Amino acid sequence: MTAGDAAQTAARARAAGEETEIVFVAPREGAPVVVDALAILKDAPHPAEAAAFVDFALRPEHVARASARTRYANAVPAARALARSETAQERASADPAATAKLFAPAPMDAATQALTAREWARAKSGK
Repeated sequence: MTAGDAAQTAARARAAGEETEIVFVAPREGAPVVVDALAILKDAPHPAEAAAFVDFALRPEHVARASARTRYANAVPAARALARSETAQERASADPAATAKLFAPAPMDAATQALTAREWARAKSGK
């Protein structure tokens, strides 16, 4: 579970009238950093339009709105200035000791990807 996942779960619990507190605590061993990215394929049929969409999607006002709705932090500094409140991830990353323990996950080989896909499917099926 990420800090954003915890924030979304807490919001859903509040909306359902639950009186529970859900917060994200990073493991003392560290945690992976998850980053979303936008890309334009080299053989995209309309690369100019794709670039215009990326520019549109990364405008600070749009990124700030997406962060507010999803409760996930973002990597656009100007968007953070527009935010109405800090996201759970931003609060969690305010601790330099915790931030120092974040790491980028290593790429998985094909066998590990297949195993991960199988285990996720099994976990989601409840079996």
